[in-house]
Amino acid sequence: MGAPCGGAASAIKEARAESDDAAEAATAAAAPALREGAPKRDASLSDAGIARCHFDAGLTERFEMLPQRRKRLAIRLVGTLLPIVYVWSLPLLSGVRFAERCKTYPNCAWLNGLSVSYFIDNSEATGAMAAVFFYPCLHLWLNVGEVPGSAWAYRSLLFAQASFGLLLCRTTRKHFRMHCIAVAAFSVGFLVHYVVMLQYCVSTRKVVYRCLVLTSCVAMVVLCALVVVMCVDGKFLPDHCPYLFWAVECVALSSMAIAPMVWYPSVDARLELERMTCPV
Repeated sequence: MGAPCGGAASAIKEARAESDDAAEAATAAAAPALREGAPKRDASLSDAGIARCHFDAGLTERFEMLPQRRKRLAIRLVGTLLPIVYVWSLPLLSGVRFAERCKTYPNCAWLNGLSVSYFIDNSEATGAMAAVFFYPCLHLWLNVGEVPGSAWAYRSLLFAQASFGLLLCRTTRKHFRMHCIAVAAFSVGFLVHYVVMLQYCVSTRKVVYRCLVLTSCVAMVVLCALVVVMCVDGKFLPDHCPYLFWAVECVALSSMAIAPMVWYPSVDARLELERMTCPV
C-alpha cells in the first residue's frame, strides 16, 4: 500500500511543477507585449484630455476647501456692498459734514442739482470713494485674468481705471471741464469693458450679468437726457428735482459694483486658460 501511494504523490508533484513552468513561460512571453502596449496607451491621451484632467483636479481642490470658500464669499459680499452703501449714504454723510454740503442744501449745485461728484468734492469724501471702490476694481482685474486671450478686455479696463483715477483727481469745483470729460470717459470705458466680458460669462450667470449691464446703460442714457434738460433750462433740476441726477448716478454705480462679483468665466474660457497655463 505504501508504494502505490508514494507513486501517486510523486506524479502529482511533477504535474504541479509542469503547470508552474508553463505559467512562467506564458508570463515571460506576454511581458514584452505588455511593455510595448503601455506607452501607446499613455501616448494616446490628447492635450485636451490632459488639460481637462488638470482642470478637474483644480476644481476638486477648490471644492474641498469649503470653509475657505465661504470666507472668500463673505469678503466679496462686503467688498461689493461697501461702495453701494456709500454712494446712497452721501446725503446723510453730508449732514455730518463728511461729504460736501452747502448752506442752502439741497438747492446748492449748479445746473444738474446734486450729484455724486458734488458730494465727494472734498478730501475726506474723495478718499472714501477711492477706498470703497477698491475691491470692485480689484475684482475686475481678477476677472480679466480669466480671459488672457482678450486684448479688448485688458485695454477697456485699463482705460476705465485710468479715467476713474482722473475723475477722483480732478474735482468739480477746481477742474469742472476736466472732471466732466473724466466722467464721460469713465462711463464709456466701463460699459465697453462689461460688454466685452459678457461673451466670456458662464451661461448660468449671463442673464443676471446682462441685466446689470443693461441697467447701467439705461442709467447712462437717462443721465444724458438730464444733461440735455440742464442745457435747456439750468434751473429746472436744482429747483424741482435736486436729487434726481444723484439717484440715477447711484443706480449706475451700484450696477457697476455688483457686476464684477456676478461674472464667472464660461467653460470654454476656463479650458482656454488651463491650456495656456498647464505645463503639460
